[in-house]
Amino acid sequence: MKYLFIFMIMSLIGFILELIYRSFVSKKFIKPGFMQGPSLPVYGFGGLILSLISNIKILPNYYLNILILSFIAGILLTGIEYLGGIIMLKLFKIKLWDYSQTKLNINGLICLKMFFIWIISSFVYLALINNLLYDLYIEKRKLVLCIFMGN
Repeated sequence: MKYLFIFMIMSLIGFILELIYRSFVSKKFIKPGFMQGPSLPVYGFGGLILSLISNIKILPNYYLNILILSFIAGILLTGIEYLGGIIMLKLFKIKLWDYSQTKLNINGLICLKMFFIWIISSFVYLALINNLLYDLYIEKRKLVLCIFMGN
């Protein structure tokens, strides 16, 4: 249940961030993704990966450990972004994002700039958000899951 909770919350947070960013950049309302509801599963999978690696101890120093984990997460999240982009192209014939105009991109699906954004986002998640989500899950899991499940 914890991982379902994290998947749902991070899918929603990703949707909100993309909605704000895309609408701001285009100066009009842009609903991200292709799903009916407010959810971007690629962010949900990213949240799962971050949650799973959050307890790995590589170095004894907390922040250095998070820095190393953030770099590893950047690689993993970039891989998820690429895999998600390939799946969307092959199954649905749609390209939900396009980095082809960005320097150092691969097939327009991933780029070096986003890799660094994933590292920074991972650091923020691991240093701040992971523990908050865990506390929220412990305290309010039934309420939040009922809202997401529509019960």
